[in-house]
Amino acid sequence: MGRTNKDRNQKLFTPAKLVPLPPVNPPALSELPIDQEQCRKALDALLAFHARKRQSGGSSDLLETEEILSLVISLKKMTPRDRHMPVRIPLAAPLLDPRQSPVCLLVKDPQREYKDMLEEKNITFISRVVGVEKLKGKFKPFEARRQLMREYDLFLADDRIVPMLPKLLGRNWLEAKKQPIPVTLSRTQLKAELERALSSTYLYLNRGNCLSVKVGGIQTHTPDQLFANILAIVPHLAVRLPEGGWDNIQALHLKTTTSASLPIWTSSLADDETSTSRFGGAALPGPPKPLKGKALVAEKVAAAVAKRRAEAKAATDAASPVAAAKAAKKASKAKSSISANAGEIKKTGKRVKA
Repeated sequence: MGRTNKDRNQKLFTPAKLVPLPPVNPPALSELPIDQEQCRKALDALLAFHARKRQSGGSSDLLETEEILSLVISLKKMTPRDRHMPVRIPLAAPLLDPRQSPVCLLVKDPQREYKDMLEEKNITFISRVVGVEKLKGKFKPFEARRQLMREYDLFLADDRIVPMLPKLLGRNWLEAKKQPIPVTLSRTQLKAELERALSSTYLYLNRGNCLSVKVGGIQTHTPDQLFANILAIVPHLAVRLPEGGWDNIQALHLKTTTSASLPIWTSSLADDETSTSRFGGAALPGPPKPLKGKALVAEKVAAAVAKRRAEAKAATDAASPVAAAKAAKKASKAKSSISANAGEIKKTGKRVKA
């Protein structure tokens, strides 16, 4: 007898009401083992280097590009997986001014709906709105996408379309460090959401042990603004980095686009010896990895040969010379048969019939 719709509905799982997780507050800067004086020394050294470079005319580019100061983070353990959504970190001095730098917003279709929404809420710092259909049609050619990338300094994107953007935009956007920043367009206070996105920097978690965060521009920010941004970023690393937060940091460096990196903090060896990181001794060794492929076949062959040899030796000790010779011959035959089976398994994946 088949089940009715009423029976099926009674069997369905009804989830409990979801309760949002409380926000994670970063610790105070005084609670972290970071030396502010060392940060200031490294920053002043990089600024002095670029000042000497400009005075000597060291730049060979006809169009001088903006020098970006970045905080480089070296991890002890790699990030388990890539994440499409970056980590938002508020700054004391925003990276750009939308009144001087054009901003493009990528949205779902129809794009006219979002243009009217921006006009209704009196949001004037968005220079252009582009929908998904436009990306698939008008901006599908490579030259059109590259021209779009060059026209705008910052790209915002509806968080609902972020997973499909890498395929639509291509890898040049990633190489140019112009990944679209996700925003939630369904919020009631849309203007505040967009302003928070413009006044923050972003940490992209890739599958590696080296990450970087933009701090500011050498030409567009003053030394005090850059120093304030560094001090604003560091506490968020303690709670937003994977695999242990601050305990997973091996070193912090400051670096510009064309300079070497200068260290501002390095994990001591004493901390590593007492931790469970890859440098520590407290972590217990894991179980041995199972054998696969050729290693598994060789292990089985060796075990079978050892078993036959033990049987032959036992027969030699307990029986007549004739029985010992028969046992040795049997062991030799079993060895050749196992070797033939192993070779056939490697080639065809099938066993040889006896």
